[in-house]
Amino acid sequence: KKTAFEMVSMLALQFTKPSDFNAMNFVLDFQMDLVDMNDPNVIIKKGPNVELLTKAESNEIALQLMNLWTDSNDFSNTNVSANALKRFLCIGCGIYMALLIAMIVILECHLPFFDGKDRTKQTVTIGIALSSVIILLTLFCGTLFFIRQRLRFRAKWRDIFVDYLCVYMTRLKQEYPTLTFSVIYPMFVHSQRMKIGPAIQSKRDLRSSSNERRGPRGNKFVSSVWCYLRVSEGSIVTADTEPIYQST
Repeated sequence: KKTAFEMVSMLALQFTKPSDFNAMNFVLDFQMDLVDMNDPNVIIKKGPNVELLTKAESNEIALQLMNLWTDSNDFSNTNVSANALKRFLCIGCGIYMALLIAMIVILECHLPFFDGKDRTKQTVTIGIALSSVIILLTLFCGTLFFIRQRLRFRAKWRDIFVDYLCVYMTRLKQEYPTLTFSVIYPMFVHSQRMKIGPAIQSKRDLRSSSNERRGPRGNKFVSSVWCYLRVSEGSIVTADTEPIYQST
């Protein structure tokens, strides 16, 4: 079983982040991608004044951040899990397939129950067909509902995590009164969905494909939601694109 420190170092290799800067009073950044509540990660970015915090102290802060992640996840444990969606789809598809098989059997097989009862056979077949349509609509609407609920709970979890982080930041200020702690959040990173097509035969096709890949704004999605716990000496230092959520 991996320790929290090993998890921090291992998970740090799995994320890309916006470009950083190096102000002279910058000590450390604890950078977290909050896009997925079930994928904890902490990246430690060292600054010019990193010696103001020992390695043991920075590791302890990273460990506490991982604990905050777990605590906030437990608090918002009303999350609609991916397994619930899978079960819903499996049950719905199973019922749909059973109705489809039943309709084929009624239409193609000569069942004794329907001998001389064409009207009854037609009524039962129409009822099964309507039930199949209702099942398909339920699957479609239910899937949309699950997806929207997951997105809503993720946003709720991020709010809870950042609130916990601000409380913890206040405790850090009491422990290290000469340092300034700041929460920088939110920083959204958008990615473009790329369509992979057939081989491009000419430069003209290449230019055309490049324009298509840039595509409409609807093809963009949020791939990362970055949150930084920044440690600095004296006044807070940030880049122009970094919004300050709260600072000591």
